[in-house]
Amino acid sequence: MALEICDIAEAAHVEPIHERRLVEAFPNAYLAALMDEGDFTSLSRNASDVFWRRLCDSGALLSLWNQLLPGRALSPAFDRLTDHEERAGTVCALTALGVVRGSYVAVGDTLCGDIILPPLAAWGTGSGREPWLKAVLEGAALRLRRPHERRRGFREARMYYGDGAPPHGAT
Repeated sequence: MALEICDIAEAAHVEPIHERRLVEAFPNAYLAALMDEGDFTSLSRNASDVFWRRLCDSGALLSLWNQLLPGRALSPAFDRLTDHEERAGTVCALTALGVVRGSYVAVGDTLCGDIILPPLAAWGTGSGREPWLKAVLEGAALRLRRPHERRRGFREARMYYGDGAPPHGAT
């Protein structure tokens, strides 16, 4: 629908899923990447709303905003968004903004495409103060690339850090 009613620029990012600047957003994963590992508790179908509130309280969403658009005012503030769909739409907008700014992590495969996550510098950390999700995704990519585990579409599973370098295996 967006392609029919909007004028969308040509893709300029690595391995786009479409010739126009469209990206795959996954709000739960995007928000989870921003959380510290110790902030997870048992969740139900409201995971993204729980993540949203915790990220507002911790300042992580505002920190991401300041990283993507330094010096720009935000109105309304993230904590003023209470509707689930508005929050999801905001995450989609942040996802697109990260790609436009060249500040993102793409996780996927050349055949199936990528899910776009926040820039690595914004990711939450684990007990070792390193981004906890990075190790999880790297391990998954290694398992998917094993000959006996190869699945159609995941032969080249990898992470790409939107730093202008070409995609590479999980690093």
